[in-house]
Amino acid sequence: VRIKRVLTDNGSVFRFKLFRAVCTRHGIVQKFTRTYRLQANGRAERFIQSSPREWAYGWTYQNSAQRTQALLSWQHHYNWHRPHHGIAPLPPMSRLPTPRNNLIDTLQLAARSCLLRRVFKVASSMFKTADR
Repeated sequence: VRIKRVLTDNGSVFRFKLFRAVCTRHGIVQKFTRTYRLQANGRAERFIQSSPREWAYGWTYQNSAQRTQALLSWQHHYNWHRPHHGIAPLPPMSRLPTPRNNLIDTLQLAARSCLLRRVFKVASSMFKTADR
């Protein structure tokens, strides 16, 4: 799956030069939602609600590093296996043609993609707690 465009809110992390540079390098068009139009950003808001509940705080971790390690696995579950009620409860990846080996393809894509690594790093830093 080639990412063509990304829709974000107007948060400072998405206006940051590094995020813009990564999008440009990968040929991704960055679009912003209109201010105070939460319904335009509903999918992202739902993900922001689900990720802390199901990943960051849904399990007990010994430290933030262990929580960060669990992020890739949780994101795979979220996109490939978890039913989403907005799409007749099916996982999002069910809407795309199925590759021969979705787990290997997903892990290879995640390993190669600088954009995903940066997004995971930003996401995990948002949920870090004091481990000391």
